[in-house]
Amino acid sequence: MNTTRLRELLRELHEELDRADSVEPESQALLRNVMDDIEGVLERSDAAGDDSITDRLNHAVVDFEATHPKLSYTIERLVKSLSDIGI
Repeated sequence: MNTTRLRELLRELHEELDRADSVEPESQALLRNVMDDIEGVLERSDAAGDDSITDRLNHAVVDFEATHPKLSYTIERLVKSLSDIGI
């Protein structure tokens, strides 16, 4: 997966997060911080990445699975994309 597709997934995640109802402010802040981290990695084109980014995203998948399945699914796709490019 190339970085263009990853950026598209990040945009989708932003949109899903904006549409999600009743997301706790702490969870929303966590996801936005993770997305900012990913965007920073992409800007640096650093394929080494940061394990904590995927750890935090995987935690978010579990947190949102029952209450926001579309958001959870989008996050899962993002984690897969990060993995595919070595992050």
